[in-house]
Amino acid sequence: MESARHGGTKAVLKFSAIVVLVLWTFLWFMRPLDAYQKFWTPAQAQTRTKAYYNGPQIVVYCAPIIFAGIATALAYHHKRKQAFKIKNSSLRAFRSNPETYPLFIRGPLSIVSAADFLFLCALVLFTVYTFTAYYIRSVNSINRAKLREPLWHKKLEIAAVEAGLAGLFCMAILFFPVTRGSTLLRLLNIPFEHAVKYHIWIGITMLVAWTVHGLLYIIYWIIEKKIHELWAWHSDEISGLSGLIALIIGLVMWATSIGWVRKANFELFYYTHHLYILFILFFGLHLGDRFYAMVLGGVMLFAVNRLLRFVQSRQKVDVMGVRVLSSETIELVFAKEPELHYSAASFVFLNLPAISKLDWHPFTVISSSNVETDRLTLLIKKNGDWTSKIISMIQDNGGSLQLEAGIEGPYGHNLDYISRYQVLVFIAGGSGISPFLSMLKDILYSIQAKSLTPPKDIILVYTVKTSDELHILNSITPALICPEFAHALNIKVQAYVTREQAADLEQNNAGPKEIQLLKAPSIRKGGPVLIHAEPSPKSVTRYAAQQLRAISPPLAGRGVVEAAVIFASFFGFMFLAGIIGRFWIYRHYTSKDKDFDRSLGAFLAFLESLFGVIIAGAAIAYVANSVRRKKQWTPSPTTMTNVGSPEESLKPVSVHYGHRPDFASVFAGLAKSTINMNVGVFACGPMSMQEGVAALCQEYRKTAENATYNYHSLNFDL
Repeated sequence: MESARHGGTKAVLKFSAIVVLVLWTFLWFMRPLDAYQKFWTPAQAQTRTKAYYNGPQIVVYCAPIIFAGIATALAYHHKRKQAFKIKNSSLRAFRSNPETYPLFIRGPLSIVSAADFLFLCALVLFTVYTFTAYYIRSVNSINRAKLREPLWHKKLEIAAVEAGLAGLFCMAILFFPVTRGSTLLRLLNIPFEHAVKYHIWIGITMLVAWTVHGLLYIIYWIIEKKIHELWAWHSDEISGLSGLIALIIGLVMWATSIGWVRKANFELFYYTHHLYILFILFFGLHLGDRFYAMVLGGVMLFAVNRLLRFVQSRQKVDVMGVRVLSSETIELVFAKEPELHYSAASFVFLNLPAISKLDWHPFTVISSSNVETDRLTLLIKKNGDWTSKIISMIQDNGGSLQLEAGIEGPYGHNLDYISRYQVLVFIAGGSGISPFLSMLKDILYSIQAKSLTPPKDIILVYTVKTSDELHILNSITPALICPEFAHALNIKVQAYVTREQAADLEQNNAGPKEIQLLKAPSIRKGGPVLIHAEPSPKSVTRYAAQQLRAISPPLAGRGVVEAAVIFASFFGFMFLAGIIGRFWIYRHYTSKDKDFDRSLGAFLAFLESLFGVIIAGAAIAYVANSVRRKKQWTPSPTTMTNVGSPEESLKPVSVHYGHRPDFASVFAGLAKSTINMNVGVFACGPMSMQEGVAALCQEYRKTAENATYNYHSLNFDL
């Protein structure tokens, strides 16, 4: 009865949030039209109050987003333990699922699913529609009798203005996709790797519109001999200088986020992206407080999420162990509280103060919260300066290792759709094995719990540089996780070692390399405690368990807490805005004939929103975090999970040396055994590998006999 009541409440909250978001989007669609303006202009004048001159904008554009954020947070308060649930695998409509059909594979956008393409088309068409509708309405309203300049000059100015307004909706939704752990993303079940892609597309669309806006204005000012407007600052109208600064900041952020720049210097991308604070500020200074209020909803939800992430990141945790797989690959093991649950293929952001106190880097979690209830494990492969420093530090200081870390997350999305597939194909390259390790563990756990029907086949194609890296498979022990069904599971691991030859290994008698046990003096009292003592790369140490600082569940996405922080932040903003509006801005309007300074109004609104989040919202977050810390779980030696032994672990059925897999042959063999089946193909690794796999899914989806090949990319790029 209690469960049914909670389920009904959750459904009502989610439905309410979806309805509000749809109506909010429809409002933006109507905004450029005459019908909207005829209604909005008088309504806006009639609903302004002494305390809130911008009240109509706040109520119509900001409040719905705040409501949706609170509703979805409450809807996900009573969340279940993450495990796969049985879905109807006979759905033939699943054959044409646009989310799993790779429509475009190679090109500037790389792999784009049909759903991704629909989103991109909708975004571009909406932006073009907004510009066109605004432009037509403004041109039709020109009073040619009073025109003091050539008509085409006026049309050029109108085009410049409307190009700026066309990018406004993009600004309103820009921060939705990158609000990590966002309940809004969970509501729509948008994976983070797709959300990052959408954020990039939204940002580029916005910058294109605003670059056109700036260039057209520069041309217009040159023609009209008003180029001084470019660096002018006006108190009662839009200023060119603030817009120029905002545009330059936006272009710098875009330039440093280009793929090859970001991969060559992640720190440059990371630091310049923090200019978003100045970007938001100068956007407000350029357009004024009314337009700032229109985009405030998304900005405030992002700010609240950033606050909750900051609270978690300030709590340091201990690296309880290190597992050395090869000269380029290691595992870091952390203790975690058992109540911290996360989906398979989740990721965290990791900071190691011993390397840098400012740098945060994303890593996929390879452990399962259902199986390893008291630990969280990350796979780290040498790829750039930061990861190279970690591995070098561990190798150089093995006898005196001492590490603490900051953790944000884990973040992830629901993978219940896995249960719709009768055959699962996992294709991994290098560190791309990470999401599949946690997925395999959760699949085994769910089969044992009888919440998932065992797939007919699970095929893992794993490509590595050296055979040492294959020891990562030791972390999966089917007989331990799923003892009742392990004998009936058909898990086939095909391994490819690209930089070794079988003959060379036999000649050199090369096998698993002995890795010296890394011993770490305890941070407080006590000495190092050995977990796994077998003489293999699976050598792990940790500090005495009773002294470990464990990872706690993040406040972001924690239902009532997140809803309370959002509400407190919005209430704090409205409270301060009401006081300033009533006792300063309103008196200005009643005592002077001209409008209040647009830039000053926007600056005050910016400070009011900061006050709401940093003071009011942070107060609730501090109280919630203090209560949680009093109940903080302390690990002990008797509660640490047993992860099994290498003898029982997952083993490759075949190991191929000296070449990469021929995916055409893999799919050809697969097609013979998957007639009339739904096949889920998941890929994570180098983009060239993913593109090849996506192309084969596209081909076999058209030609395979009544089989459905559904492609999923598990890569996310920051």
